[in-house]
Amino acid sequence: MYEARFPDRERLAARWAEDCLRRHGAGRRVLDLGCGTGRDAAHLSAAGRHVVGADLSEAMLAHARTHHPGPAYARADLRGFDLGAGVGGS
Repeated sequence: MYEARFPDRERLAARWAEDCLRRHGAGRRVLDLGCGTGRDAAHLSAAGRHVVGADLSEAMLAHARTHHPGPAYARADLRGFDLGAGVGGS
């Protein structure tokens, strides 16, 4: 599966994300779009963030729920997602 093909034993991606969130004064709530296997979402959750992971693949979400509990996971088709529309943009 994805995690076997792309190992991140040092959790570099998740640590980078947490560092960015902290550096920019982000709140505790995180929406992980395209969360895949949930590996990074779980790391952010363990760091004290309230995380919702969203992905189109039910297989990835099933893996996330089983192997990386903590965050909430939701199936979502993000192809039409418009972040600007959700935060007062166009």
